[in-house]
Amino acid sequence: MTFQSELTYSKLQEDNLLINLAGNWRLDSTLPLVADVERHIKINTEIKKLCFNTDNIKEWDTALLTFLIKVSKLCSQNNIETDNNGLPEGVKRLLTLAAAVPERQGIPHGTEHRIFVTRIGLTIIEYWKKSGETIYFIGDTFLAFLNMMRVRPGFAVPIFLLLYRKAELKPCRLLHSSVYLSGLFSLL
Repeated sequence: MTFQSELTYSKLQEDNLLINLAGNWRLDSTLPLVADVERHIKINTEIKKLCFNTDNIKEWDTALLTFLIKVSKLCSQNNIETDNNGLPEGVKRLLTLAAAVPERQGIPHGTEHRIFVTRIGLTIIEYWKKSGETIYFIGDTFLAFLNMMRVRPGFAVPIFLLLYRKAELKPCRLLHSSVYLSGLFSLL
C-alpha cells in the first residue's frame, strides 16, 4: 500500500515562500521531487527566504530528512535563506546533526573505496567470466580439429602429421596451424 505525501506552495510576503508539507513522508510513500521545488524557485526569482509548515504531516522517516537536505542545498546554491522553525523538533535536531558532520575529504563523490576482500572477490569474478571465454575457445578449437580430421581422412591426417613435424613439437604452433587448416577444410 502506497501512501501519499503532499507539497503545496504559498507566499507569506513578496520574497518569502512557504512550503506546506502534508501526508506521509516515508520511504514507502509517493514523494514529491526536489525538481518541483527547483522549478518553483526558478519561476519566482524574487524569493529570498523559504519556510516550512509541517502541521499536516502524519508520519515521517528519513525520506523527509533527505528531501529537506536536498531543498536546503538547492536554496544555498540560489542564495535563499531557509527557515526551519516550522519543522518538527526531531527533524530540526537531525538536520542540525547532519549539518554538523563534515563531509569526508579526499574521497571524491561517485568513487568507492573498496576494501581488500571486495577487490579480491571482484577480481575472482572477472577471471571466472574470462575463463568461460577460454573454455569456449578450447571447445571450438577441439571441434574444428575434429572437423579437420573428418573431412577427408586420407588427406587431412598426413597434412596434420606434416604440421606436427614442422611445429617442432611446440603445442601453440600446432594449435594455431590446426585451427587455420580446419578453417580451410570447412570451406571445402
